Amino acid sequence: MKANILFAGAPDQEILYVSQIFLDAIIEAGYHASCLASQHQHDLVQCLVGISDEGIMPSPHHPPQVALLANQTAVDRLEYVVEADGLLILNAHAMQRPIRRHDLDVILIPTEDTASPIVESMNLLGALIALTDWITLQEMERMIKLSCKDERLCRALHQGVQYIHTFANAAQEPIP
Repeated sequence: MKANILFAGAPDQEILYVSQIFLDAIIEAGYHASCLASQHQHDLVQCLVGISDEGIMPSPHHPPQVALLANQTAVDRLEYVVEADGLLILNAHAMQRPIRRHDLDVILIPTEDTASPIVESMNLLGALIALTDWITLQEMERMIKLSCKDERLCRALHQGVQYIHTFANAAQEPIP
């Protein structure tokens, strides 16, 4: 298994922190991983995390299979970088327009209007955890507790997972 996962959003959404926590959990779970982060003109931060269960990493030149896009700026600039048949996990609260692509799966994760930006980003990470079998919720939660001991981040992670489970139960079919 090899995958590139793109995390992107505003600097105050703590995208680099969320992607680093994910990277640390993936490495602790036994995967090989790499990270490439950047910031563009103070309004967009992005991090590409490559993971593999083999020693050979996916190239950062290959498009990501999954993108967690936390705000509209990230969607506007990065919607088209995800490979066809990939997955977009989006902050529903931040969306101002429909997605223009029809060749990938899109999941809108509801976040609270009053939620802090990092909580919104953690909701998106929870959805990623629920949709993949890369790491467990417990492994991710443990990494959060080691990093910052902030219980609201664990609750936000759980909310993202719960939304996916509720969505799957409502559809009465497994999510691919």
